[in-house]
Amino acid sequence: MPGGSGTRPRADRPRALPALPGLLWPTPAQWRMAQSVGLQRADWIHGVAEGPEGRRVIGDVQVLQSVHTVLVVDWPSGDVPDTLARAGFEVTVHGGPGPEDYSVYEYADGEVQVRHVGVAPAQVDLVYAHRPMAELPGIIATAQTLRAKTIWLQSGLTSSGTPDHRGCWVPQEDSRTARELAEAAGLAYLDEPYIADEVRHMIGSG
Repeated sequence: MPGGSGTRPRADRPRALPALPGLLWPTPAQWRMAQSVGLQRADWIHGVAEGPEGRRVIGDVQVLQSVHTVLVVDWPSGDVPDTLARAGFEVTVHGGPGPEDYSVYEYADGEVQVRHVGVAPAQVDLVYAHRPMAELPGIIATAQTLRAKTIWLQSGLTSSGTPDHRGCWVPQEDSRTARELAEAAGLAYLDEPYIADEVRHMIGSG
C-alpha cells in the first residue's frame, strides 16, 4: 500500500466547517439530490435543508464531518477502506459472509495496517456497503443494530452498466425506493458520489 508521512491523530481530521454563507456550496451530486426533492440553491444551508413535507437533504461532505466510525461491507476497490483509514476514521471491514469476518483498518507508521478482530463493532456512525440492492433490508437492519445514522451504498457501476470502482450509478427508481426504506428506518441515505473522493475532498477543504 502507498506510504505516508506518519500516523495522523484523529483530532487532526477536519470537523464541521464554519457556518459561513456559500462556504460549502453544493457539489453537482449534492445539487442533483437537492433538486430531486424540489429545493432551490437558497435552501442549501450548512449542508442540511428542508424539502417538501419536511424531508431532510444532507450533503455528503457534511455527513462525513460528523462521522468517526465506519463499517465497510464489501467494496469495489481497496481504495475505500484505505482512504477512510488514512483520513483518521475508525474503520471496521466486514470482508466476508461469516459472523467472524471482521477486520480493523488502522493507519500507523505511514501505512494502512489490517488487523483481524472477528467481531462486529459495538456502534458505528456510518455503514458503507457495496452490495446488491436486494440486500438493502439486511444492511438497514445492521445499521439499526449498530446505531448508525447513515447508509452509503455504492453500485460500482457506470450508467452503461460497466463495472467501475468509482461508479455510483443506480437506476432512479431503485435509488428512490432505497432512500424511502432507509428514511423509514430513521437513517440518512446516500448512493453517490464515490466516498473515497469525498473523503479526499473533505481533507482538502480542511
